[in-house]
Amino acid sequence: MDDLGFILPLTMMILGLALLSVGLVFSRPALFWGLGYLAAACGFAMPLQAFIPPLVAALLTEALFLSAFFFYGQALMTQFPGRSILTFRLSLSLIAYGAIAAVIVVLKDMELEFRLSDLACALSILVPILCVIRRPKTPVGLALVTCAGLVALETVTRLTLTFLLAGADPSTLTDSPYMMIMQGCAALFGHLMALAALAHAARDRIVRYREDAEQDALTGLLNRRGFERALAPHGERGHVPSGAVILCDIDHFKRINDTLGHAAGDAVIMAFARMMRASLPAKAAVARHGGEEFIAFLPGSSSAEARSLSQTLRLRIAKTEALMLGEDWVATASFGVSGSLPDDLSLTEVIGRADRALYRAKHQGRDQVVEEPMRSAA
Repeated sequence: MDDLGFILPLTMMILGLALLSVGLVFSRPALFWGLGYLAAACGFAMPLQAFIPPLVAALLTEALFLSAFFFYGQALMTQFPGRSILTFRLSLSLIAYGAIAAVIVVLKDMELEFRLSDLACALSILVPILCVIRRPKTPVGLALVTCAGLVALETVTRLTLTFLLAGADPSTLTDSPYMMIMQGCAALFGHLMALAALAHAARDRIVRYREDAEQDALTGLLNRRGFERALAPHGERGHVPSGAVILCDIDHFKRINDTLGHAAGDAVIMAFARMMRASLPAKAAVARHGGEEFIAFLPGSSSAEARSLSQTLRLRIAKTEALMLGEDWVATASFGVSGSLPDDLSLTEVIGRADRALYRAKHQGRDQVVEEPMRSAA
């Protein structure tokens, strides 16, 4: 029992420091997880020390465990954000601690102290679990909430045991069956929850790295790499899917940069990006293809549908205030459109035809839509 009493605070401290380190670098939820585990480690270590008076130690222990469960709940609420209930949770914890402190100082009833403490800790994590239970969308997210649920279940079970063991003398806390059960279950489920929290933090970081690698920093659209990755599922099993490609190029972009400066050029690019994303279907993969060139793949759309969308977008550009660069100067764009054909060997062929259509649009005077291989429209 002494070994377990020593090992549990130590391992909880290690997990807390690991999570805190991760949280300080890149993961806000991990920061709260780390604080929770450090508070729990200190709480489990309190019975092992002999230099703090028993009354003060009891008050500190309850404050540490309540803080630990509050931070666990806050980590869940931060990991799966939604409606904030921070004020309610803080009030619940403060009221609970006030009641527990009164029992410790005034009533000196250790059994009642245990029951109130377990109930408060259970509520501190159960309320956030109920708030976020439908929000996880990934297996690691579901695992994290499940592990938190096991911790809550262990706490509720512990609360039940205090009633079953009513009348037993728990005054020697470190030697009681109650503490053995509590520490054993806390060690198992607490460590599982910590590992799930670390796994979720690692997954979040990997996703962020992938987004950074596949997203254009200026516009928030896909970059070339991200666009190719987005197209990969559509080209599975060696066939070219039904769909259409739109290529868009801002007209006279060099003139914009040379006349108004690169900041104005960036503003125009961002405005075009917003318009393309807002004007095209949600299922479309939209990317910044080059400096002032954009590309979109519309799965399931025909060339005629892509041409109509491009024409609508081209006309909207002339009415967009952000693209009115001078008294008689509005930024315009040229569009090349092509749909997939039955004999296409890859989407590269569709993109190639759209590129040729864009070249024709630029060559024919710009500010128009050209559909390859069928027709053009100004």
